[in-house]
Amino acid sequence: MIGENIAYYRAVNGWSLTALASSSGVSQSLLQKIENNNHPYPAVHTLEKLAQTLQIPLHTILATNSNSTLSHELEEAWLNVVESAMSKEQSNYITPHKSP
Repeated sequence: MIGENIAYYRAVNGWSLTALASSSGVSQSLLQKIENNNHPYPAVHTLEKLAQTLQIPLHTILATNSNSTLSHELEEAWLNVVESAMSKEQSNYITPHKSP
């Protein structure tokens, strides 16, 4: 699902696999694995790089069009993990670090 979404938006925007990999900083082999669903839950940072390069919101990559209940539950769980990680990362930027 995530891989299918990335492949779809890559094609719609006219990006080759090589061009998207190069522009996003994601290796071509990893991108190919993600698109082929051989790496179904890539790191949040990887998805953020791809979304930014494709100029689409991260939640668009995570969206599912499946009517399957199990599929929906898994995607919801993954979305919650991503949102939690992003929230923690943003709080790291907001909270000033004190020097020793």
